[in-house]
Amino acid sequence: MFEITNKGMNEFHELKELGKIDHTCIYDFTFENRYLIYHYKINGAYQYVAFDKTTGLGSTVCKRKERLKKTQFHSMIGDILYSIKYTGDRRHIKNYTLAPEEFIEIVFRRIMPSYGYAVREEQIRMARTMYEGLTHKIATCCEAEVGTGKTLAYLVAGLAAKMFNQTYKHTGYPVTIATSSIELQKAIMENEIPMLSKMLMDYGIIKKPLNAVLRKGKEHYFCMARYNDYFKNLHNYPEHHKDLITALKKVCPEQHFFDLDTVKDFSPKVKARMSVQGNCTNCPQWIGCRYYQHLADASILYDIDFQITNHNMYLMNLMMGSKLLLPCNYCIIDEAHKLAETAAQVFGCEIESDAVDKFLNAVRYNENSKLVSRSNFKIALAEAAYSNHKLFDYLKIEAVESEDDGEMQKLNFRLTEKIQDLMAHLCSCLQRVQAFVEDEPKYKGLHCSTIISALERFKQPEKLLYWLTFDKNNNFLYLCCVPRNIEDRLFSLLWNDGNRSTVLTSGTMRDDTGFDYFKSENGLNRLETSKVLEANCSSPFKYGKQTRLYISENVPYPDNENAQYIKAVADEVEKLVRATGGHTAILFTSYHTLRSVYDILTTRNIPYPMIQMTRTNKNAIDEFKRSENGVLFASGTMWEGVNCVGDILSSVIIVKLPFPLRTELLEQKKKECNSLPEFVQKYAVPQMLIKLRQGAGRLIRSETDTGVIAILDSRAAKGNRHRNRVLKALSKYPLVKSIDELEAFIRTVKPDEYWQSDHNTTEGE
Repeated sequence: MFEITNKGMNEFHELKELGKIDHTCIYDFTFENRYLIYHYKINGAYQYVAFDKTTGLGSTVCKRKERLKKTQFHSMIGDILYSIKYTGDRRHIKNYTLAPEEFIEIVFRRIMPSYGYAVREEQIRMARTMYEGLTHKIATCCEAEVGTGKTLAYLVAGLAAKMFNQTYKHTGYPVTIATSSIELQKAIMENEIPMLSKMLMDYGIIKKPLNAVLRKGKEHYFCMARYNDYFKNLHNYPEHHKDLITALKKVCPEQHFFDLDTVKDFSPKVKARMSVQGNCTNCPQWIGCRYYQHLADASILYDIDFQITNHNMYLMNLMMGSKLLLPCNYCIIDEAHKLAETAAQVFGCEIESDAVDKFLNAVRYNENSKLVSRSNFKIALAEAAYSNHKLFDYLKIEAVESEDDGEMQKLNFRLTEKIQDLMAHLCSCLQRVQAFVEDEPKYKGLHCSTIISALERFKQPEKLLYWLTFDKNNNFLYLCCVPRNIEDRLFSLLWNDGNRSTVLTSGTMRDDTGFDYFKSENGLNRLETSKVLEANCSSPFKYGKQTRLYISENVPYPDNENAQYIKAVADEVEKLVRATGGHTAILFTSYHTLRSVYDILTTRNIPYPMIQMTRTNKNAIDEFKRSENGVLFASGTMWEGVNCVGDILSSVIIVKLPFPLRTELLEQKKKECNSLPEFVQKYAVPQMLIKLRQGAGRLIRSETDTGVIAILDSRAAKGNRHRNRVLKALSKYPLVKSIDELEAFIRTVKPDEYWQSDHNTTEGE
């Protein structure tokens, strides 16, 4: 369909000689090998005509003030299809439109290649599968490995469903895309959708640009009223806040701030003081409020093709009966391997020991408040503060120490009648304070209602799993809980609605056996098999030539408190780092072990920059990318979602198999199993394998990348119980027996410049 060529030039000139086409006309192109498209100038405009070689008839296509360039010919396709009905082409009788399968094929095989994109068969198959899932299934699980181009695949599939599927074609609802990371939301909004829109506009497939809106929680956006209060309060202590006042005056937030995620020069604490919070009703600054206008723009149903949001807001929207987002029939959940984790946060709650004081202080120290002079209000504030301190002091006394990983420590406690009474009293005190601030719009509901709601959840302890987390750095306690039945909640919220179809996609959703664990974790196993579609789209990269896998036999059983184990890890890491000439990311599951190994290796004169990633060091990954041949000691975010394209990252060392940390939800699963081995194989190993694949996936990010993976966990060594499942999960990586073999491979695939550390590196998207 829609073939444009320049093969009709000779026929065009013959027709001019025969007098069937005026001699002043100029040939442009041939459409579908049947219609000669040409133009002539009349009354200062360019008139375009389609001449049908079959019928000998011509009809006007369009007029243009400017002559079209070759790159703009595709923008005429819609006009051509309309005009040729007058030449005998009878497709208009059937209200001719593209079939969705044709649309997908044309986009990926014809349109995108003309803009420099390669034709990827897996990407086309993925888009077709996603379209089938959106239009015929409740849920589609689609694992899309690195290099398959999943973002454009699901944008095209979603657009095809919105444009062509007759069931919901006329609702006007946008396609919803929910992701886990702000970076991906930004890429979709600023790169992927605008580029797809341009391509489809140029080819005449759509008549107006695609419109997308980004929806995040209100705390991500700038609030003029709160900023004015904050800036005024800073001036109460001008010497103490001199630098901050100067910085704010320099950037002029009231004119230049809106999406606070784009603001780089201020701390999260400062941004929180100027963000939208609480209830905006009766706000004196609502006229001209950019957040209010943003919400208004995002509610214009028929003008929006895609609404982009995060997992958290998407789930909250469904819990609130679709009051936060526009309704949708089609949803794409990207980075879906994080959905269950987000669900635990949304369905559960977390109360910081300092949260009540923060709210009370915000009210207490507001000069403009009418309440500060009222004695009964002061008494209510004091009672709430005392009740909060009493609750958390008692919790700390009653709690029993459990897991401890450096800065964060988990504490267990029993939800006794005494603790429930303390919670109820705090809730009552906060409700009294809340009653006082109902006439103060900027404080109405700010934090206070959230805390009250969280405390209310503890009234049914039999339905909860609960614990304390102790932040040693800030000396804060967090009171946490989560429902026991996360999978049931997900099923009722996401999958028990016949009017919405969802594609779940990610680079890593399967363990070594398939999608069963993922489906179980997300409540999908409760759906009939016929309502779920599964697909795995393999990476186009040639792992057999680009990679090698080494599993060490030289490190004892993991024990983070054992000095011999730590030394053995350090020894093996040193050998590997020297074998690969640096260019290494070492992935740890414990910051304690990370620091211990780092401290040992800094004494050994390793000739490469060594960079330690900590919870507070936000620049470690960027520093590593700039280092040329550095060694990054990493945990946390480095396990997934980080791209280091090129030789800068040529070795990934996985110190310990990433078994999940003990959580209340996992402890509950363990109790439900008949034995510990059953729990390990059914829950712990699948989670570990998915995260292991994520960590290994940091290595090859482009078709030219090469490198090696090393695993130092003896549980994956020969003869040990997890080896077979680990090897199956990483089967695309050829196994070598020694570090010498690994080094020999690296030396065959890397250029001389690699070893001289003067090569250029590039970052991924």
